[in-house]
Amino acid sequence: MTSIAAKTIRLNIKHLKVVLSNLKQFSKTEWETFGLECGLHYNTLEAIQANNAGKPGSVEKCFRDTVTCWLKKKDNVDGKGEPTLERLADIVEETGDKATAEEIRNQFRKDDNEITEPIPTIPDQCSTSLWWIVTPVLVLVAIIIYISLRATVIDEYAIKLCDEYAEKLTRYRDPDINKVPAAGPSAPIYVSFVPLKLIRLERHGKEDAGFLKTASIEEILEKYERIEIDDILKPLADKRLRFVLIEGEPGIGKSTLAKELTLRWVRNTDKLLNNFKIVIFVTLRLEIYQKAKTFENLLINFDDINMTEIALSIKKTRGAGVLWILDGFDELPHQLRNSSTSLFIKFIKGDILPKSTVIVTSRLAASLPLYNNLEHDSKSLYLLGFSPNETREYATKYFENNKTLADEFHSYYSHDTMIEIMLYNPMTCFIMCTVFNDFILSNDKGYPITMTGIYNHYVRILLKRHLIDNNKAIDINYDMPQLLICSIDFNSPELNSTWKQFYYLSKVAYNGVMKQQYAFGKELHDVPKLSMMDTINSFSGFYKDESSSFIHTTLQEYFAAIYLVNNPDSMFTKEDLEHNSNLEVVLTFYVGLLKFIDREVDNKTIDMILKQDRYYRLDLNDNFQVFGLTQYYSELSSLILRCLYEQDSLLSSKHFLDKKYVMSYFYARRSHFEFFFIVILNTLFVVISLLLIILHSQLNLQGYLK
Repeated sequence: MTSIAAKTIRLNIKHLKVVLSNLKQFSKTEWETFGLECGLHYNTLEAIQANNAGKPGSVEKCFRDTVTCWLKKKDNVDGKGEPTLERLADIVEETGDKATAEEIRNQFRKDDNEITEPIPTIPDQCSTSLWWIVTPVLVLVAIIIYISLRATVIDEYAIKLCDEYAEKLTRYRDPDINKVPAAGPSAPIYVSFVPLKLIRLERHGKEDAGFLKTASIEEILEKYERIEIDDILKPLADKRLRFVLIEGEPGIGKSTLAKELTLRWVRNTDKLLNNFKIVIFVTLRLEIYQKAKTFENLLINFDDINMTEIALSIKKTRGAGVLWILDGFDELPHQLRNSSTSLFIKFIKGDILPKSTVIVTSRLAASLPLYNNLEHDSKSLYLLGFSPNETREYATKYFENNKTLADEFHSYYSHDTMIEIMLYNPMTCFIMCTVFNDFILSNDKGYPITMTGIYNHYVRILLKRHLIDNNKAIDINYDMPQLLICSIDFNSPELNSTWKQFYYLSKVAYNGVMKQQYAFGKELHDVPKLSMMDTINSFSGFYKDESSSFIHTTLQEYFAAIYLVNNPDSMFTKEDLEHNSNLEVVLTFYVGLLKFIDREVDNKTIDMILKQDRYYRLDLNDNFQVFGLTQYYSELSSLILRCLYEQDSLLSSKHFLDKKYVMSYFYARRSHFEFFFIVILNTLFVVISLLLIILHSQLNLQGYLK
């Protein structure tokens, strides 16, 4: 009887993921002992330690590099015993971990039982003739096995990618490598990933968009199919999944999810992601990628890898086994999002590397050009953010499992409906936790309730952290100005020298939003970032300079609004707003900031806000008119509602009152009763607005008399 057992297969670098998977329970701190038992020299282990010193996850990286050296048969590995699963079990047992060693042995014993096959006895009279048939077959099988086990250049490239992602995508988690500004010394640096609510849309339409904007998370989950993160790449039919669109509003966690998917591939923890030989993560905000002309320009370069061979290999298979994650489609310039000749549009359509799978993340407002590419081999997913349970989980992790603080935070926001509604957005939830922590430290109860107020306080926290870190003669108890908007707010001796830098950042932010640029290089060289920005390290080998971006695009849009407050003549046009949906956020912050400094919103800006609505003629039948007049009403857009919440004085604007507004679900054909209900509702709305004007005028008069 002859058998080919899994334990006898010679392992090489291609089997790195398999070996690491078998060593999940093995203590990584024993990496040096493991290396010595493998046959590696002490000098090699010292070099591994020196190479990873100071890096995040250095112990795990040292262990991974040690296993890599073993599989590459460095030093005296062959003298100790060539790499096989049986040898791996012996090494693990020699380090003292008998349980893991037994698990490995149980695995290849199982494989032995499955693979071992008796070879039938061949009659002597047939042996000669059969030998000439069996021998070529055995040789062919041996060649096939050798080719399949031989490490390819793609396998080497995948290992390099894993190391690169493990370092770059987790750098922000290590406070010694890249600090995330926090509110005081007790605030946490990193909150571990909290799964987000995710749904699948079967189609895109006006009803979908309207419902998603107005419904609660619970109502949305009742109507749409809930998707778990593990199922994002699950095909809808028997065919391969070609394109996945993941949409969501600013700060909802699109980039966080994209990074999490990439890291799951690195960690080998997702069954569907494991089907891909390589994953290419592309941050579309970076100019170097926006200038890419071919798919080769999107690859991550390594000096010791033949990149030409990598590109040829990918092209030969037409992209099979490659997952492209294009993060931030909305951060591409307008022409790259809409032109049929754009490299990224060709990727998504399948004109380039049609056997690849492409994941795209984008803000909802910028996704329209992609909807035509949603076919039977595609998925459209929508990120909902946190439900109340995830909000509490996030807060508990943020406050480092301090239940008292987490409960106090829950008590705070549960008594304010608007704040509670805002917390479904992970970015807002993070900022609110940061702001709340600052209020706890200062024993202040005047929590902000608008998005502008929240970001104003967040900027105060970040700037205070910067001043403390840079020894600007202030401490944690220093009372920052209530507003940081205009030069007058920086008149104190501690802040006087900071205004010029703060204003420059606002100018960079404004110019960036106008050009749809979210990563900055030479503009900010030798310029203090005031703790408002993070350093970006591009994966691209030919992008040598480090660049910076604001902590989040929404913070850049807030700074752009500050620039407009100080330079109102630079206000963008309606046409700019139509071509750049991110300007809606800038406009919302701008309206909120004007309220803070007691400046009225000018008519030009009001017109721009109101232009977002649409007119609808209310007909109950072909000839129906009210008092002989055809009635036209306008739908309240989400931009109008956001601006009204930031500054309610817009209700007293003549431009606003000249329009008759109804909610979007009223403009379809209705019964006579419903129509008169709409008229009554509209009348009440006008009356309430007039009362607010009178009240506003009286308050102004009283203030003047005082």
